[in-house]
Amino acid sequence: MLGILYAEVNAVGGVFLLFMILNKNTRKFSIQPFGQQIFNLLMITNLAILTFDAAMWLIDKQPGDTLRIINLAVSTVYYILNPVMCFFCLIYTDSKVFENKPALIKRMRYYSIPGIISIVLSVMSLFNGWFFTVSRDNVYSRGKLFVVMVVISFVYLLGAVFIVARDIIKNGWSKTKYIDFPIMFFLLLIIGATLLQILFYGISLIWITSAVACGYVYLNLQNGLISTDYLTKLNNRPRLDIYLERRLRSWQGDTLLFAVMLDLDGFKTINDLYGHISGDEALEVAGKVLRKSCNRDFDFLARMGGDEFIIVGERESIEEIEALIAKIQNNFAEVNRSKVLKFKLEASIGYSLFKKSDDVKSFLDAADREMYKIKQAKKVKSEQG
Repeated sequence: MLGILYAEVNAVGGVFLLFMILNKNTRKFSIQPFGQQIFNLLMITNLAILTFDAAMWLIDKQPGDTLRIINLAVSTVYYILNPVMCFFCLIYTDSKVFENKPALIKRMRYYSIPGIISIVLSVMSLFNGWFFTVSRDNVYSRGKLFVVMVVISFVYLLGAVFIVARDIIKNGWSKTKYIDFPIMFFLLLIIGATLLQILFYGISLIWITSAVACGYVYLNLQNGLISTDYLTKLNNRPRLDIYLERRLRSWQGDTLLFAVMLDLDGFKTINDLYGHISGDEALEVAGKVLRKSCNRDFDFLARMGGDEFIIVGERESIEEIEALIAKIQNNFAEVNRSKVLKFKLEASIGYSLFKKSDDVKSFLDAADREMYKIKQAKKVKSEQG
């Protein structure tokens, strides 16, 4: 009866997670913000764990060799997924606190080491029972090295707590609470449930609690409609402001951090001559051009408002930044050659480099001035001939 009860509880949590996953994934995965991609993977992993946990409760102690083999397979996957879920908690926290995807990608090679060790030991437990055993009578029990998996999972969770705590101490509660409090609450819920489940063997508490915690984060941080421009599917201005505030603080100065500002030429004329539907089409195509031109692993794209767009990223040299701008212009030219639009679509583009003395406003203003100079030069050239 207890196994059926826990399976039912897990099913409720699974439906809850499935609803959030389906509701979040209205956009193609590849063009979702990086933090949202990680959060989606976190929820999918949580859903998988709930599913396998429910299966373990239903299969355990049931007679038959086939069910024992299934129990072994399900238990192995369950143990593999436990630290993977905690790994996603860590990299999600890193992505939200630092807003520095290139640096996170570099750190992930080190973050993944404990998880890989746990995965190897989980598979080996099929043969030596280190993490778990399933007896001839199909009875599951923890193995002698079960604590190793727990420690690895806690390393990830406590690492995430450390990142949040360090951010609060370094930057102050008032500047960090909107990001850090939901994440800290999420982490502490999972840690508390884990400790209870370890202390009181036989209860199933961790992953249903994690599902509830995911719901809390979902409501507080991960509403894509709030952070995404509906028309272009790029980030919007509020999301840009949050990103820049945190990104500029985490910049170490080892690369060139830049802002490329882009303004569509003759956008008002497009609206006046062809109508606002065509104006919307111009904005949509511009968003596609930017996504095609940029490196989605390193560049942050946003629509600032109207027909203005911005790219924030980092490169090793000015030549690479100028090559990016040339690529954007070439892709606009390719759109015009294809004749998919009934009007010509071009853009004026300027950029600025971030300096330690800059704040968000001065960083953006410098890019805006450079873009305006280019726009004015085009206008003068057009008037002259």
